[in-house]
Formats: sequence, structure tokens, C-alpha cells
Amino acid sequence: MSLVGGKVETNIAEDGVLERTLRREIMEEVGIEVSDMIHYLESKSFLLADGQVVVDVVFVCKYKSGEAQPVATDEVGEIYWMTCEEVLENGKALIWLKDTIKKAEDVRLRLERGV
Repeated sequence: MSLVGGKVETNIAEDGVLERTLRREIMEEVGIEVSDMIHYLESKSFLLADGQVVVDVVFVCKYKSGEAQPVATDEVGEIYWMTCEEVLENGKALIWLKDTIKKAEDVRLRLERGV
């Protein structure tokens, strides 16, 4: 169980490269478009089994359109729309995912309240 992700692909200097990457990866992997309201949540780094360092940048965004489906079937086997509580109670969700989802839910609720 994981979130949509991918690599930044650019060979030019540009503004909004992370936001553009976010939109592209979501569309490529699950076929949905997100609104222009994108909020930075957190970043962290980790090592892959081969020793490669990965920088993970997480954003909170809002669904805009499209039907969620595994578009990149080599990367996405199934899609689940889950509430925060469902993720937190899911035994397959790793602790780092649960922590990120809790933070994202806090941001979502603050944005809903206009805080």
C-alpha cells in the first residue's frame, strides 16, 4: 500500500517543477486530474535496496476530474479510495504511510475550515 509517486523529469530551469511532476504522475499512474490548490506537506529521504538515495516530497491536493483506474499497470495494481481512519486501521499500511496520512488529514481539515 502506497501513494502515487515518481521522478522529476526536466532538463531546463523552470518554476513549479514539483507541482508539474505531481500532476503528471497522478495522471500517468491513476488517470485523475487534481485542482490547482496544491499544498506542501513534508519531505524525507530514504535508501533503496541498491543504495540509491530517494527524496520523497509529499503534497496534499484535491481531486478535480477523471475516473481513478490503474493506468500504469506495471506500477499500480489496484486503487483504493480510503478515509484517514481506514488507512490508520489497515494492517497493511506501513507506519510511515500512516504518519503521512495523519498529517495530510490535519491539513485537509484546516483547509476545509479556512484556517
